[in-house]
Amino acid sequence: MGFALSLYKQYGKAFLYTTMYSCIMAAILQIVLSQVLGTGGGEVRGALFFTNPNQLGYYSLCGLAIVLVLETMLKIPKLWVYSSFFLFSYLALVSISKAAMGAMIILFGVYLLANGILSMRNVFALLIVGGLGFYGLTKTEFGKTFQRNLEVRELNEADRPEEITEWQYRGYDRITNHPEYLVFGAGEGGYNRFDTYIDNHEIHSSFGTIIFSYGIPGTILFVMFVFSILKKLPWYYLIYSLPLFSYGVTHMGLRFTIFWVALMMFPVIRMERMKVDFYKQIIARRKRAKDSEINRSKSRVAV
Repeated sequence: MGFALSLYKQYGKAFLYTTMYSCIMAAILQIVLSQVLGTGGGEVRGALFFTNPNQLGYYSLCGLAIVLVLETMLKIPKLWVYSSFFLFSYLALVSISKAAMGAMIILFGVYLLANGILSMRNVFALLIVGGLGFYGLTKTEFGKTFQRNLEVRELNEADRPEEITEWQYRGYDRITNHPEYLVFGAGEGGYNRFDTYIDNHEIHSSFGTIIFSYGIPGTILFVMFVFSILKKLPWYYLIYSLPLFSYGVTHMGLRFTIFWVALMMFPVIRMERMKVDFYKQIIARRKRAKDSEINRSKSRVAV
């Protein structure tokens, strides 16, 4: 985040444009290369060039969030924004990540609300995106493969023993099994120390990791940190951030670089908005001074 901030301070909007278009170009490149090199990962869920499908799903989510946040202050064609929904949604579909796909729908809905859902342009975009999405999922080979893989994943999850709850499966059970660590935290690593369903593995949750590994002080500091990032921003920015955090309820994403880059975009946009407000105030003061001078001139002429 510090690196992203330093680049912004040095290059200003050039850094923002570069970041946004780089995210879009990276998505295009991955999709093109996947047609030649395959989707990677297992037979059901694709990972493309990431270690596992969950990383791909989180990447698609963070990439789209970056584009949507930055486009509020940058002058870019709306075609790029609508294309981003297609590109990153495609990556989410390849990963068969239900969390990422659900978050994509939320981001699209918030984008329409923030930009006037009843405008003709957005209604037209909604019809086009919805129509192409429905056609792609029902009539194309990719759509058939996606439906088949989704069904296989559902069957695999159904094979989990009934006595194993989602709480245990994600590793949250070590919180209830070792509540004494909630005070100052257990630290990370050494997972064999704990009585838990997923032995020798970290908790499958960003929030679970923060609470269990860093205790009450660490959790409070993290919440304060998030608040400092999002304060003084309009409501739609807050909603744009929710999928980034909600994904961390069931997945561990704290070591994912693009997650922190996406978070940094919020205070950067706040600074851009403050610059705009500052310039507006200067213009308004100059206009008032000019109007005042004109009025004084008129008064002298009248006298």
